[in-house]
Amino acid sequence: MAEPKFEGEKVRVGDRDLIVPSLSVKQARRLWPEILELDKGITPANLPEKFGQAIPIIHAAISRNYPDITADELEDQIDVKTLRKLLLIVSGQSGMTPGEKLPVASAKDDPPVVH
Repeated sequence: MAEPKFEGEKVRVGDRDLIVPSLSVKQARRLWPEILELDKGITPANLPEKFGQAIPIIHAAISRNYPDITADELEDQIDVKTLRKLLLIVSGQSGMTPGEKLPVASAKDDPPVVH
């Protein structure tokens, strides 16, 4: 296995240790609707659906360092406990916190315009 290209946090997945980096800007932009949906909360009723939403997000981050790994392979190798850990790592590495509310800019926050 090649040396990881991006810094991240080490996580054991299956029989190997993977370095999980943040999402790229392009990945975050593409996956933003899924990230927002995933952040709406997990209940016993929607748990299987949330697993399905989490795998593409986790796969996107991991694929930056391991482009040959497939989403299907990850879904087979990640257990439920590790899935939660990976989501927290990806969101943390990407500068997001689950449940975090983004600030809304107001006119008073805007810098004065100088002409």
